[in-house]
Amino acid sequence: MNIIDLLRSSLFVLAHWFGGSFGLAIIAASIALRVAMLPVTLPATRRRLIRERRERELGPALADLKKRFAKDPARLQPAMQALYAANGLSLVDHRAMFDSLVQFPPGALLYGAIVRAGDMKAE
Repeated sequence: MNIIDLLRSSLFVLAHWFGGSFGLAIIAASIALRVAMLPVTLPATRRRLIRERRERELGPALADLKKRFAKDPARLQPAMQALYAANGLSLVDHRAMFDSLVQFPPGALLYGAIVRAGDMKAE
């Protein structure tokens, strides 16, 4: 028995608790997953909001760079990278990618369990 089968079985148990409603079981499992992921999602959201604020502050300088290098796009990218680096940012937020990768497997497992449970109910 793998983890998807364990989650699928848990969905059936939840459905039984909710009077046979598989929809309520899915909602309850989704809420439980969201609550379990709070230690990851809250700091990630906080970091995202801080980054967005800092990027908004860079808006005027970024617009100036785009205007200055409008005829030379090859020089725009390094200038943008230097502006971001001078303000403690990178063009690509690697931490946000990592946070997304950490959150993806539990959601994918729950989705797989729901699909597999739906396949069993259809038979």
